[in-house]
Amino acid sequence: MRNRLIAATAVSGVAILSVAGTSLAARTNASVNRSTTVPDVTVLFGRAVKTIQNTRRPTFAHAVVLEADGITRGGRCTPLGCSGGRGTMSASGFLSWRFVFANPSSRSRFKSATLTYGPPPKAFGPVRGFVPSFEEDVNIPRAPRMTLGQAITLLRRAGHRGELFNVTLRNPLGPRKSNPLYIFGFAGNNYFAVDTVTKRVRPFS
Repeated sequence: MRNRLIAATAVSGVAILSVAGTSLAARTNASVNRSTTVPDVTVLFGRAVKTIQNTRRPTFAHAVVLEADGITRGGRCTPLGCSGGRGTMSASGFLSWRFVFANPSSRSRFKSATLTYGPPPKAFGPVRGFVPSFEEDVNIPRAPRMTLGQAITLLRRAGHRGELFNVTLRNPLGPRKSNPLYIFGFAGNNYFAVDTVTKRVRPFS
């Protein structure tokens, strides 16, 4: 994800968001999940929205998902984007998810935010708010019906059988109207998208 978000600091389950000398503490449910299985992104989607909208102060009460980045073992996310880790052949290899939100209809100075889940045994971490808006995606108001595993099955049927290094669920802003896509990263910076509505598989650049 190629956004230009400023850094935030998390302390004891509270994200301290520093912007030009000001700060905001956004308390979230940062409890530890002892399960070693990561729920599908379609399940985490609603939980992420509920978590960010229920922060102690109503700063993100109207936040809406822009994208979700799936991360494999060894990968990491920073305010500038996510980097892939080890390759995986299945949905179970994605151990963390970072949700990116728009924050419309808010008096807050924070126009976007992120919330990360995992890797096991971690659950949701702190909300991190950012002043710049993120303008590369169309809002995704609800989770797609297609699961990550179903998208990978379609990808394999289309002949793309290599290891997967990252995946992003997003609805690109343009140039043409689209549905939410699962966009998979392969070796050599090759990307293929699976349309969550039409089920079409195509190259993505």
